[in-house]
Amino acid sequence: VAQDNTLYAENGSAIKCYGTEKINLDLWLRRKFSWCFIVADISHPIIGNDFLEKLELLIDIKNRRLIDSLAFFSAKGVKAPGNALGLTLISNQSPFHTILSKFRKLFTPMSADVDAPHNVEHCIETKSPPVFSKARRLNPDKLKFLKQEFQTLMEQGIIRQSQSAFASPIHFVKKPNGNW
Repeated sequence: VAQDNTLYAENGSAIKCYGTEKINLDLWLRRKFSWCFIVADISHPIIGNDFLEKLELLIDIKNRRLIDSLAFFSAKGVKAPGNALGLTLISNQSPFHTILSKFRKLFTPMSADVDAPHNVEHCIETKSPPVFSKARRLNPDKLKFLKQEFQTLMEQGIIRQSQSAFASPIHFVKKPNGNW
């Protein structure tokens, strides 16, 4: 970003920029992260989606963790005090600024604790027990890998433990590099 560029806050006010600076970060994830940051006149630094996507980092908001999706290492975080901040790159002179400001509520994320505005419940009714199939043991290497993978997915909140009688067999093979 050139020094004469200006960023815009969510309320439309201009934020002065002073250029960029390359910084090496240690986020306690067993590797260093190098990034070119925009130096701006703000009170709270902001890390954007471009940073997270490029460096393949995931945010686990529920458990307040930053996860390295390449190695599945995670670092515990703390919630910063204060209100959430917003940043936009749309100029006040942009033809989209007027219409986006007019319908601001459409672009405001919903809170997770808000109930759905309908009474629809999604379910699949089963009228019979599941088909029976004899359980087959996995080889110890597959089982060890699978347990680690399921634990990681549970910690990330992607899956949860089920009490259902229904299940599907799992099939996976080694990759050419020897990993699962």
